[in-house]
Amino acid sequence: MLFRHFALCLLLLSPSSGVAQGFSQTIFTQGGIGSPGLFTSLLEPTHVVTVRALTSSKTAFTIRFSREGRPESTISQSSSAETLESHFVSYLKAGRSYRYPQVVLEFLGKDTTVRLARSVPGRPLESLTAEKPFRAVVLDQGISETHYSIILQEAGGSLRHLQGAFETDRIRKQAMWLSGGRSFEFPAALEDALLTKEQREERSRPKNEATTALYRYLGEWRGGIEGNPNAKIEMACHTRPDGSGIWREITFTDGTEELPPLPDIYLVEYDPSEQAYLAGSLKEGSPPPMRSTWDEAARTYTTMLPADDQGIKRVNTATFTREDRIDWRTTMQDKHGKVTTSSAGYYDRVRLPDDGSSDPRQPSHYAMGGASSFATSSNWHHEIAVSQLGACEPFRGEIASISLRDNSIEIEFRKPNGGTHRQVDVRDGIGKSDLAKALAYLIFRRKRGHGKLG
Repeated sequence: MLFRHFALCLLLLSPSSGVAQGFSQTIFTQGGIGSPGLFTSLLEPTHVVTVRALTSSKTAFTIRFSREGRPESTISQSSSAETLESHFVSYLKAGRSYRYPQVVLEFLGKDTTVRLARSVPGRPLESLTAEKPFRAVVLDQGISETHYSIILQEAGGSLRHLQGAFETDRIRKQAMWLSGGRSFEFPAALEDALLTKEQREERSRPKNEATTALYRYLGEWRGGIEGNPNAKIEMACHTRPDGSGIWREITFTDGTEELPPLPDIYLVEYDPSEQAYLAGSLKEGSPPPMRSTWDEAARTYTTMLPADDQGIKRVNTATFTREDRIDWRTTMQDKHGKVTTSSAGYYDRVRLPDDGSSDPRQPSHYAMGGASSFATSSNWHHEIAVSQLGACEPFRGEIASISLRDNSIEIEFRKPNGGTHRQVDVRDGIGKSDLAKALAYLIFRRKRGHGKLG
């Protein structure tokens, strides 16, 4: 009996997320949550998907949805057993909107989301060097002897897959530096990875005393607004690795939003020429930076906020009434300087900044073959669909028969513990795909007397 690791022998395949025994899937239009599956847009920037219509059971579903700036799409799937996709769809409701990929993390958990993200081709670490600065946490660090696969989640929610080979010692050092569970600023983290501990400490020292004052904000904070018990504010502040300032991420909710709120992300740095702190966003089309000053005696930052359409000015003061408490007030002034309204609130620090002294999380073992995947046991992997074979986790099984047609592929598998099951993938032109070519090669080997299909 000739067994194969399917993820190693079926090469050059585009990943799809359909998974099931007796699986069939129809894509009526492209785009939306993912194309051709529900999970293939995991690495696209954070976006909102609205479910227009939905019918589902444990083994089948039809979902019609729309996505910002794209036409409506419909996906139908049926199988003889519950699939990962049908399990995911069971959480969705018609008429609701969901933020992607956060909804996948919420409903399926981190481990499954990481595995799905790895089914989408990644980019090499060095590709980050040309990008604007951004901050992200390492969800998982996958390392093998020769390759790496690292999944990041940006502060704004988007996922990234960094993937490649250890072609140089430089790349190996950079990949090993990105420990799971820790947050980094990119692309600066790639430079930090090549420095000694002493060099990193020297590089990160505040550039001046004014920057040192900003470090009062470091850590995680939670707060609220006076007179609004439903309002919740969270703030997270992190140093920049070059000592030039801090990242400030503020998330506000009053409990009425259908979608989980995204943070407002700012870089805050001291500008000697302005004799002030400037807080600005790196997003395209963002307004000019806000200007703040610091009063050491009063332990207070004063910030001029953008005026509204009627020219009403807003001034915010944030006072450190103690080391772990900020009381703030925002006043609105008309063009004559008269205060019209005001609001007030607070922040309490709930977590000190990570100083990097804790032990890093151990990396995942990463197995590279013809496709990017993580090694698993040799148990029968019943959740892998025909179209997923080139990008799934390696598993063992024997193919009893293969049927190739222009618009369909049908495979019958023998399970290691006995019995068989059949999988079918129906799509236009699939009989001419790379998957079909790989399967045709297996048929050729069998006819040439190289043993059973496997």
